[in-house]
Amino acid sequence: MYPIFSEHPLSTSLLFINNDTTRMPVAAAKEIEITNHYREDGLEIEITSVHAVKGQTHCATLYLEPYYQSNYESERLTNQFLGNSFNDNRVYHKSSIKMAYVGFSRPTDLLCIAIHKD
Repeated sequence: MYPIFSEHPLSTSLLFINNDTTRMPVAAAKEIEITNHYREDGLEIEITSVHAVKGQTHCATLYLEPYYQSNYESERLTNQFLGNSFNDNRVYHKSSIKMAYVGFSRPTDLLCIAIHKD
């Protein structure tokens, strides 16, 4: 019968722990750049928030509606999407209309709006 723990693994571990590792070669690792830009075939797309683009203009914008305070933005702005004037003084509705205005007014050529299916 062999013992579960032997001196050999322990001595090997101690050698590893106590050895000088300053001269140990380090494998070259590919550095991953974390960014909010998508790049492919010379095209660069910045992914950011409405707050970050206030005052800017762009060729095209993809506006992803937020889910905030238990509702999708489209639920709060259904009447405005149907062409009706905004006359709702509820706090989150006013906030949604302001965000939509800023986001929708950024592009010069193309605006795409992604709305939740439900």
